[in-house]
Amino acid sequence: MKVDVNYYYEPDKKETKYNNVEKKQKLPYPILEMIFGTLNIVVAVISFLVIVGLNYLKPIVNNLLGQSFPLNTKCLFILSTLLLILGVLLELYSLERARSMNHKIIALIIFFYSFFMVFMITYIIVRYSLAWMGIQLFGNSDIGHSKWFYLPSIGFLFYTFFIVYYSVVLLKR
Repeated sequence: MKVDVNYYYEPDKKETKYNNVEKKQKLPYPILEMIFGTLNIVVAVISFLVIVGLNYLKPIVNNLLGQSFPLNTKCLFILSTLLLILGVLLELYSLERARSMNHKIIALIIFFYSFFMVFMITYIIVRYSLAWMGIQLFGNSDIGHSKWFYLPSIGFLFYTFFIVYYSVVLLKR
């Protein structure tokens, strides 16, 4: 049996079938968006539990404090709903990005939704004042007009501006 050694060492003169194939870079797994979306969902669920607790315990709290506070949670419910929807959108974005499919469309939806969130918190601040949470919960009392209730308003406002910035970053990816 004769073996042609040149057959094994000479390059094949035929062109390969897949010589112009480009490697597509796979996007990294979007763990940050998943964690951020989950954090938003957890905060929204905790807020919903606080709202349910306040509505359930409203008579007991009013009897304990000796005053008639409205303990209105409508605006807090609206903002919690907005956070929950944002968390779900971020989870959808991370899933679509992991599949390398339509993540730009979800990022665009998050971008417009973030402007809606800025509009809603600004509307609540303009309508009820910067201490809207205190006024909603404790009415026009000294507790309701406390300067400490400015902090949640400012925090929500800065957070929504951060969401706008983050959505622009998502659009550029």
